[in-house]
Amino acid sequence: MRLETAADLQTWLISRLAERFGLDPGAISAHERFSRYGLDSMGAIILLAELSTILGRPLAPTLVWEYPTILF
Repeated sequence: MRLETAADLQTWLISRLAERFGLDPGAISAHERFSRYGLDSMGAIILLAELSTILGRPLAPTLVWEYPTILF
């Protein structure tokens, strides 16, 4: 999978949150905080590790707290 645009990244994030929490992707709002969907610190680390692998570069572990919504 390649994430070439911001829209690709947003779609990926919505998909991963929906999958992780058993939600319909249409129920995920890009304006809501990740924590609204139940993403805790362990879930954030897992999400960032997956994203880091896809992007092929390390990501700061605080990224989810610095950018707490899908919109950036």
